[in-house]
Amino acid sequence: MLSDVAVIGLGQFGTQLAVSLAEAGVPVLAIDSRMERVEGVRASVARVLCLNSTDEDALAAARIADVGVAVCAIGDDVQASILTVALLRQLGVPRIVARSTSQLHGRILRMVGATDIVNPAQDIAMRLAARLLQPGLVDRVPIAPGYALNEIEAPPWTSGRTIAQLDVRRAFGISILAVKRGSTTGEQVIANPGADTAIAQADVLVVLGDDNAIARFLAGR
Repeated sequence: MLSDVAVIGLGQFGTQLAVSLAEAGVPVLAIDSRMERVEGVRASVARVLCLNSTDEDALAAARIADVGVAVCAIGDDVQASILTVALLRQLGVPRIVARSTSQLHGRILRMVGATDIVNPAQDIAMRLAARLLQPGLVDRVPIAPGYALNEIEAPPWTSGRTIAQLDVRRAFGISILAVKRGSTTGEQVIANPGADTAIAQADVLVVLGDDNAIARFLAGR
């Protein structure tokens, strides 16, 4: 599990991130300069602080260097996000994840100390484009250029066949990592499915492979 995480900037993105991490059992320190935003998550996270993240003394007093990960989720003030990341680096935070609003912003954030860059709007747009371009694709997480972890609707031609019969690694060069199956009691996840696991018509498959191989698998050729 993650060690303590500080989330700085409690807009829609930062708030959702802080609450989701806390629900997963991660100790979260939520920070914002607006008291109403801080109060909005107080009941959901381990600790909250109302402070200006561009104030080095305030960050130091908050013992920000003690967290394992700091996420700068500021999205409405580019200058503040850059200065915040620089201060986090200066104060010794080991891993700094920063939200960017453009490619240039992302490059600058890396230059001043961010170890990871996220661009929520760009990521959502790219994933939606992939879903629209590839029928049957539920979700896609890029891992490397042309290579991704995909959630796909089980193609009709796979229904009733077992993992062994499909032999997708040999036929397509992909791996089925999990099978997600709905039931009357909720969703069932079959992780690392065995060779005798049979695919049902409404299953969703978690598949690792390159884009061309995934497209061929969906088409059954």
